[in-house]
Amino acid sequence: MVFSPDSQVLAFGLRFSGLTKHGYVYLIDTNNGDTLKTIVCERGGPEKISWSHNGNMLLTCGGDNVNIWSVDTQKIIRTIKYPHPYWSWTYTS
Repeated sequence: MVFSPDSQVLAFGLRFSGLTKHGYVYLIDTNNGDTLKTIVCERGGPEKISWSHNGNMLLTCGGDNVNIWSVDTQKIIRTIKYPHPYWSWTYTS
């Protein structure tokens, strides 16, 4: 779980295995608890989540992929294949 830079949105992920092999990132309004957006992640979903400094992008790590997502479009902007275990990823400005 991680709060957006302005603390207005909470992002958290759910990893799934089994038949679907999908995971999800939920964006929750911290003022009223409403789900603002749901991002469907393939290949098991996120293990780590980080916001960009401006709150326009999310970085998710899972399996051997690091994905950068557009929060507005809920689409992957870039995927980085990373064959080794990672300990932590974060955006820096």
